[in-house]
Amino acid sequence: MTVVKYGSEAWALQKTKEKLQEIFQRNCRRTVLRSLGHFLRIKNDRLPKIVLFGQPARAKRKLSCPQFGMKNVVRKDLR
Repeated sequence: MTVVKYGSEAWALQKTKEKLQEIFQRNCRRTVLRSLGHFLRIKNDRLPKIVLFGQPARAKRKLSCPQFGMKNVVRKDLR
C-alpha cells in the first residue's frame, strides 16, 4: 500500500480514481489480515510461523532502535 501511495500528495485524483484507490487498500488489508489469521492458527513449531514471528539466534539490536516484532506491529495496526 505504501508503494501505491508513494508521492500521491502531488497527484490530482478524480473522485472515482480516489475511490478505486481506497477499495484497493481495503482489499489489501483484508488479504493481509486473512493470511495473518492462518499464520496465527499454525502450530508454533512449523516453519512458516517460525520465519514470520521468530527471532534470529544471537541477534542483537542497536540500543537506539525500538524493539518491535511482527506481533507488536500487527497489534498496533489493528488498533
